[in-house]
Amino acid sequence: MKTDLDLKELWNKQDVPMADVTVILGLIKKYKRTGFRKMVFLNSVLMITILVLLLIWISYNPQLIITKIGIVLGICSIFFVVISTSKLIPLYKKSDTMLSNSDYLTNLIEIKSIENHIQTKVMNVYFILLTVGTSLYMYEYTMSLSWYFVCMIYGVFFIWIGFNWFVLRPRIVEKSRKKIDDFIYQIKTLEKQWGSSDIY
Repeated sequence: MKTDLDLKELWNKQDVPMADVTVILGLIKKYKRTGFRKMVFLNSVLMITILVLLLIWISYNPQLIITKIGIVLGICSIFFVVISTSKLIPLYKKSDTMLSNSDYLTNLIEIKSIENHIQTKVMNVYFILLTVGTSLYMYEYTMSLSWYFVCMIYGVFFIWIGFNWFVLRPRIVEKSRKKIDDFIYQIKTLEKQWGSSDIY
């Protein structure tokens, strides 16, 4: 059995309405285009943030070593995310027209695997380094304030970190996983209908 026919050819041979197939393919292409743009935008913003942190270091010339350590940890956390998300860019950019059915599915599974890695391990490291780095950085500039203002500043910071970690992050992760899981399920279902499930 020939198993490396491209998806469009297989779809054209089925009784499945072409409109439905076109919608599925269109949604996947849109997902990948949007993902590509988001990653390019995110990495650009993160690189600008690193430059801003370096400019702050040069301009304000912090006196305490703990402040400098805080800036370095902040830069490391951001750079770690840039390196990790850069792996997604070629997968999002990969042309669907050049993929066979199994390659098409493999491409989506690779994207899902890297996204899962970023959403769990990478983001864990990012939040830990960013939290510690920012806390250390703020110390020099808050030590002259009263305890009331210090507690208020650190309190707001930790509430913001907690909100991002416990509220925003889980929602974004769930939405992203559900979308790509749906695409993978639809492709697998269509392939089983075509009698080519043995490729898995």
